[in-house]
Amino acid sequence: KIKRNLGLLYLKSNKYKEAVDEFSALENLETEIFGIDSLQVGRTYKMIGVLNMILKEDEVAKDYLLKANSIFYKRKNYKLMKDVQEKLLNLNQDKRSEVDVN
Repeated sequence: KIKRNLGLLYLKSNKYKEAVDEFSALENLETEIFGIDSLQVGRTYKMIGVLNMILKEDEVAKDYLLKANSIFYKRKNYKLMKDVQEKLLNLNQDKRSEVDVN
């Protein structure tokens, strides 16, 4: 919980790379404690995905959001799954608009 709170503090302070570092460390801890397909890990994947969207690391963001979506699907958490799918859609729309502009 401390690592999650520290990551959120970095996020609120606009220190996105530091937030990614904290959530990545949290991912490793949660995987060991709760298992790779736990909701906790899924939420952390989602947060890392969102942070990478902010950092314009679209491929990394997509990878993490897809991993989160898979966990939420397995756990039948359709609310979180819907949220992740909306973020993936936004990510794809942003990519399309970049292509359209160029």
